[in-house]
Amino acid sequence: MVKSLQKQDFQSFHLVIVDNHSGNGSFQKLSEFYSDDQQITLLETSKNLGFAKANNLGIDFLKRNYDLCKIFIINNDLLFQDNTYLSKLTRFKYDINVGAVGTNILDSRNLQQNPIYERTNLLRLLEQNWDFFFNPIFHSHHNVFRKISQFLRQLRPEKGDYVRENIFFLHGSAILLTENYLKW
Repeated sequence: MVKSLQKQDFQSFHLVIVDNHSGNGSFQKLSEFYSDDQQITLLETSKNLGFAKANNLGIDFLKRNYDLCKIFIINNDLLFQDNTYLSKLTRFKYDINVGAVGTNILDSRNLQQNPIYERTNLLRLLEQNWDFFFNPIFHSHHNVFRKISQFLRQLRPEKGDYVRENIFFLHGSAILLTENYLKW
């Protein structure tokens, strides 16, 4: 990820890497590679804080130490294959009420998976808890489980009272926090 960022044509950024108590020597290896790089700050947690809290640690560091208008949160396994990606991202236009911008995430049927809208009925509960409640029962009957799962997916409507359009969240490997978010 770092090497692919270093190949970007836009280089006016500061990278914070948070080692969330990985316990595999990553922090030491990263320190060897990047300790002299003024563009990179390495942070290490004393325990695993979880994904969100580790991100918040990096965000807090950047907000305290830099005058920023945007923060781009990316996973460590993300590779930028387009060397103009950050340049394009800096020119991306959005409304004043937008606090975060997420990437496209497409499923195998080429349907958009980001953002996720809050679903509010029994079908949502079944979808979310199917594996926990029913997979052990149907484990020996894999075809039955697969067919019921496919049936539930077909029931999912695109619009209507099933989806509350105004309540959603982003997920994925790259989220841009805008100046509208950071001013809070």
